[in-house]
Amino acid sequence: MAEKRSILLDVEQLVNDLLKTNVITSMEIPVGDSLSILRAPGRDLSRVLEMYNEAMKQEQQQKRKGLPSKLSSSASSLKAKDNGKDSSKSKANANTTDVPMKPIIVVPNTMTSPITLLNAVEFFSQGTYVSRETILKQRSAAAAASSSMAHNTAETLKQQSYTFTRKVPSMYLSSSGGIVPKGVGSNLSNASSAQLEYEIIDNPRKFLRSRQDWDRIVAVVALGASWQFKDWPGKFQIPVELFNRVQGYYFGIQDNTSIPKEAKGWNMQTILLARNNRSADKIAHAKFWNTLDEWMSIHKPELLPSSMET
Repeated sequence: MAEKRSILLDVEQLVNDLLKTNVITSMEIPVGDSLSILRAPGRDLSRVLEMYNEAMKQEQQQKRKGLPSKLSSSASSLKAKDNGKDSSKSKANANTTDVPMKPIIVVPNTMTSPITLLNAVEFFSQGTYVSRETILKQRSAAAAASSSMAHNTAETLKQQSYTFTRKVPSMYLSSSGGIVPKGVGSNLSNASSAQLEYEIIDNPRKFLRSRQDWDRIVAVVALGASWQFKDWPGKFQIPVELFNRVQGYYFGIQDNTSIPKEAKGWNMQTILLARNNRSADKIAHAKFWNTLDEWMSIHKPELLPSSMET
């Protein structure tokens, strides 16, 4: 009799637990299923499916030929070339040591921004901010010594693009077969494999000819006004869309800068430079590269040096 009473009590407890569970689950609000998550408004994830299909196809071919499950990036490039599929892309991958894909940083094409083509290299490569006025004085003095350089110093500089090289921290190196830096050779585990060349421009419409060129843009320094992008192609001219595709930055001077109202809804990092304290430049410099390196490791790993050995 006692045993039957115990069984009844257990059943009753299970029923009570089930009722309470149903009450709890009825109050849950689903945030989305796998389909809604993969929609990712504003972003094209079709490349994920393409990569999966390519991986499955390679896996099947490897099984038929008795090859190891994982192939090196160089073997994959050679295989693609031999099969004659997407020959132009395979050729580009095979020659990355000769034609590296330089990440592009775009700065404003105006003199009202703290960071322009005049002082961008000094700041991005060395972590030193030099004002526009100081640079113009220095270069005008140098130009005065040569009659061939004595006119339109600032305008001459604005017609150029600049490159610089920096060492990418090992934690941000691409583990999925990024670019092979020129002159590194087959062993990519040495320190020089982290060297990466960047390009700085202030007039994308002049220097960028193809969609591949535009896709090399990793950072844009914004003025805070949408007219800066008015002649850029497609969604690159829409600030909200642009800063979902690239890492955005707004530079200002401490104690004298407020973010323009139009730019407050844009997805950008704000970096304030000290007016007179140049020792603070390193902090601003570190913030720029910490955020850009992290962004590139997630969104543009193909433009980072590879950490793999071929």
